[in-house]
Amino acid sequence: MKQILTCCLLLLSVGIMSAQSNVIDKHFQDYKQDHRFTKVSVAGKTFELFNEVETKSTTEQELVESIQKIEGIRGLFMEKSEEAPATYRQGHLKITNDADYEELMSVQNSEHNGIVMIKESAGTIEELVAMFSDLDKFGIFTIYGDLELQAMRDLATVIEENGEAWFKTFEKLDTNPIIFGAENSKGETLSNEDLAISIYPNPATDFVMLKSLNDSDANFTIGFYSLLGDQIQADKKVQLPYQLELKDVPQGSYFVRITNAAGEFRNYKIVKP
Repeated sequence: MKQILTCCLLLLSVGIMSAQSNVIDKHFQDYKQDHRFTKVSVAGKTFELFNEVETKSTTEQELVESIQKIEGIRGLFMEKSEEAPATYRQGHLKITNDADYEELMSVQNSEHNGIVMIKESAGTIEELVAMFSDLDKFGIFTIYGDLELQAMRDLATVIEENGEAWFKTFEKLDTNPIIFGAENSKGETLSNEDLAISIYPNPATDFVMLKSLNDSDANFTIGFYSLLGDQIQADKKVQLPYQLELKDVPQGSYFVRITNAAGEFRNYKIVKP
């Protein structure tokens, strides 16, 4: 009986450690129940979808391979609150006193605070944490998995710049995945009521045309993003056909999100060679 009890306690302790596999679970549980905070997350399954991305650029391919190794991203955000700087100070104390985390960089001035830390084991980076605040905003997010540092730094910068809005970029991506690869000059198509869209030419250097295949005159919202989820252009409400300009966009792979009035959307990959 004693051996069984010991085994149960060991299994329980492993379960607890597993449940505290990232900094938010470990140090910010109280905030997750606080109505002042927005809780957001992206599951690792979402990033597995990037295994379908075909790239010609070595840099892009390395980025895609790094993204696929992400097991999850979680975030807590507070907006329009005078408590943001104090919340940052409390969080800063918790993280910096945790020996599992090592500081990479930090910034502190009269308006902005920020810190980036990593958790490393046997030479492998398991987690990257970024926390920041200004006069009325606070945010902390964690990226965990088998991480490549430079790619995760770039991703952390994008998430910080976009805040909780970044998570909406990848919302429901597991059920509404990015559609990759055009097999003909007319681009990518999807037969799904008013979301039956043709995007052409693709690849393209100057612009792509977005055209409804069923001649719908409904309004759509167009979002344009990098593979990291950084918004390239502000969302626009348009009627199709619509010309999306690419002249000022660097070479690379992107995706455009087309959303109808009901909030249904599809993502399409665009390549600028």
